[in-house]
Amino acid sequence: MFKQLKIFLFTLLLSTSLYSQNNTTHILLLNSYHQGMTWTDTITNEVIKNFVFPGSIYSLHIEYMDTKRIYNKKYLKSLADFYKKKYKSINLKLILSTDNNAFDFLKKYRDDVFGNLPVVFSGVNHYHESMLKGYDNYTGIEEKTSTIATIEAMLKIHPHLKQIYVLNDYLKTGRALEQSIKEELKNKKFNVKFIYSEPLTINELKAKVSSFDDDTAVLLSTYYSDKNSVHVTQEFLKNEILNHSSVPVYCLAEYYLNSLIVGGKLISGKEHGKLMHSLAIEVLSGIHPSTLPIISESSNRFIFDYNALKKYEIEESQLPKDSLVINKSKTFYEKYTFLVNITTFFIILLFIAIFTLIHNVKKRKNSEKLLEKQLDFEQILIDNISIPIYYKDANCLYIGCNNAFSEIFGIDKKEIKGKSVFDVAPKNLAEVYYQSDKNLLNEKGYQEYLTQIQTKEGDSKDVIMQKNIFYDKQGNVGGIIGCYFDITEINKTKKEVEELNNNLEILVKNRTADLEESNIKLQDTLSNLERTQNSLHNSTKMANLGKLVASVTHEINTPLGLGVTGISHFESEILNLEKLYKEDNLSQDEFELYLDKSRKLAKTILTNLTRASQIIKSFKNIAIDQSREEKRVFNVKEYLDDILLSLYHATKNTKHTIHITCDENLHINSYPGLISQILTNLIMNSIIHGFENKEKGLISINIFINDKENCTIIYEDDGQGMDEITKQNICKPYYTTKEGKGGSGLGMSIIHDIVTKQLKGTLNIESKKDSYSKFEIVFPLKQEPLL
Repeated sequence: MFKQLKIFLFTLLLSTSLYSQNNTTHILLLNSYHQGMTWTDTITNEVIKNFVFPGSIYSLHIEYMDTKRIYNKKYLKSLADFYKKKYKSINLKLILSTDNNAFDFLKKYRDDVFGNLPVVFSGVNHYHESMLKGYDNYTGIEEKTSTIATIEAMLKIHPHLKQIYVLNDYLKTGRALEQSIKEELKNKKFNVKFIYSEPLTINELKAKVSSFDDDTAVLLSTYYSDKNSVHVTQEFLKNEILNHSSVPVYCLAEYYLNSLIVGGKLISGKEHGKLMHSLAIEVLSGIHPSTLPIISESSNRFIFDYNALKKYEIEESQLPKDSLVINKSKTFYEKYTFLVNITTFFIILLFIAIFTLIHNVKKRKNSEKLLEKQLDFEQILIDNISIPIYYKDANCLYIGCNNAFSEIFGIDKKEIKGKSVFDVAPKNLAEVYYQSDKNLLNEKGYQEYLTQIQTKEGDSKDVIMQKNIFYDKQGNVGGIIGCYFDITEINKTKKEVEELNNNLEILVKNRTADLEESNIKLQDTLSNLERTQNSLHNSTKMANLGKLVASVTHEINTPLGLGVTGISHFESEILNLEKLYKEDNLSQDEFELYLDKSRKLAKTILTNLTRASQIIKSFKNIAIDQSREEKRVFNVKEYLDDILLSLYHATKNTKHTIHITCDENLHINSYPGLISQILTNLIMNSIIHGFENKEKGLISINIFINDKENCTIIYEDDGQGMDEITKQNICKPYYTTKEGKGGSGLGMSIIHDIVTKQLKGTLNIESKKDSYSKFEIVFPLKQEPLL
């Protein structure tokens, strides 16, 4: 006990010191075999789980030598060279190893590769102290099987046995275990014959174990390879070979259980992992490994599989004392212990709650009296507010109002309780109010909108309606509280202003002849663009340009029209100012008002004309590039923005998002027109096909240079994806999933031809039905000019 406390205190002191110096303790775990092997994985997982030092930062490096699959001098030397380079700059403090091959490897190469680092080993079969003669800084755990104890249990359970078939492979470990079993049996006399497995193929072994007579049992030692060196996994051995055995199969290791193998006195990888961790803690605390004795006392125990016991009709009373039976059916209490205990606990709580509830009811009655007094005060406060206020319950029925509300609708406050809006307002207005109340209760938010009310005199009033929900003490929606703001006079004034503006518009029309002429010229330009669109429809290649022209025509018409209107209004203001000036009626307030209007008009005109200029510039870039396949240097990010701007007509009325990842300064020398056709087709495919039944979709476009020689475009959407048949045929001409619905089946065919034939690149398509579609395009930057 004192020794353990000393180690813990020293470990804590060491960990605190390491932390204060901001150092990391690097530890190497070297496994003889491969990841996925149950024995190796169990030890590794146990080390990871338990290797936590209080206050310490550590880094565990894990290597798998894979010597079950390949094992020769050349391979081991290459591993040594690799580890030497890999860990040259890493300050390792300790090496952990599992099984004989890693142990032997470290004995041969440790000093050269890692230096004289301390080693804690585990799983070493047939350990003898002579193994470490001449080697310093080693300690560990011996892997010692309980062969004799298992055989004795087999004979006790099956007293009729005449022979035991010992199953081993002919790898290094298998041969060593067979020799160890033979050595142990020399000092024991059993009235049974032992047969040792000969080299067999998998099928021969399967036939062998399925043909034994009832007087035979199988003892599995270790088996990872057949006579043809075919690797056999533990799961395959258990499920595909030994499960077909006609007689009981016993084993020496815990990882062979859970597959109708009876069991035995078994070694445990978990115990080896725990012991290796304990030794590692002692070594890191400063204890020299050579002073720590090799752990050879067996921690093995008898473990049996319940399903195998049932299969071979073995009673638990036949098993050795203190045996552990796994996969055994549990009693109701064992199976639902937590449920039974928690139920009992809650029953007790229920009785306590009942008595508490009785006490709380009395307190609540007293609280209700106080609440009534508070509500009376709040009602007096609300009644003194001149704005009409009302409140309803969660069923949209009135539960109260103030005097202003009662006055405007001509209904007594005492009579309104329990009434609906249909009792207060005309039917047409009541239906609107009722539906908005329902929406507010569902959305649990705030509403503000313009509407009309009808007073008790029958007058209509324009009002701003403001409503919000309120909650009860339990946090549930209690109802709605609302109020009205009368804006009738404001609207009347607004209407007069609008009539004045209409008269000004008539005046402006008479004074903008010159500007109208300019507008006609602009319309002619748009007509030329439309004619260009019609001509581009002659080929599939130019179809996208035609759509682009139509979108540009629509998009620039609005900002240009607004610009013309703004200039016309500007001219009107100038004439009006000039008139006041000549008549000497220009006041300072009027002049300042003119300056304010001028700034706003100038800003509006500049904004709309700038918008039109951007659209025309984008159209010019895209149109020229798609009509002339010329190679040039261009900024990829800016060109992508031009493409998206040209597709604004198709995206502006959707809720889809297009996310671009591209270096702002990325320039390439390529064919922008071809890239435009590719991305235009892909984006339109996503909108029309991918997002057909989706309101909000996401398109991701990532463009980057790979190895300074290739340009990569990764296009992905989260639409409805494609099934395998569609994905295989999507690039074939005239293949479409929209037969008879406007789909030509040429879009992806054109993209494929552009990428592979014109850009000399590759197109990779990845898609999952109802999930996503992904297109990866890679093409070289150095290309011959297109013919």
